[in-house]
Amino acid sequence: MSRVAPTSGTKVLYFLCITISGFLIYIDLKHKSFEGIKNFYQSFIISSSYIFKSATVEPIKLLYQISKDKSELINENKKLKLELDKSHILNFIISSDSTFFADDDSINRFLDINNVNEVFHLAKLEYFDTEL
Repeated sequence: MSRVAPTSGTKVLYFLCITISGFLIYIDLKHKSFEGIKNFYQSFIISSSYIFKSATVEPIKLLYQISKDKSELINENKKLKLELDKSHILNFIISSDSTFFADDDSINRFLDINNVNEVFHLAKLEYFDTEL
C-alpha cells in the first residue's frame, strides 16, 4: 500500500525546494539578476506564438480568402456575362436597322478581311419582335 503522509526524507526535500525557490525569488527582487532571463523567456514566448500562428492560422486564413476571392470572381464573371449578352442583343437590334451585313457581299468581304475559313451557313433574319 502507498503512504498517505510524507516521510521525513520527503519533508526535508520539500523544505529544501521551498527554501531554494524563496532564495531565488529574493535574489531576483533584490538585485534584478534574472531580468535578462525573463526578457529572453518573454521574447521566446512571443516569437514562438508568432511562428505558431503564421504556420497554422495564416494558411487557413489564406485558403478562406482565396475561396472567397474565387466566389467573388465567379459572381463578377456571371454578371459580366449577362451584361455582355445584353450588349450583344442591343448591338443586334441597332445593326438590324442599318445596312450592317445587309447583303451577302458585305458578309463575304468581312470574312475575307478577317481570314475566317470555317464552314458555316448564312441565315437572314426577316423579322425580330423586341416586344416579346
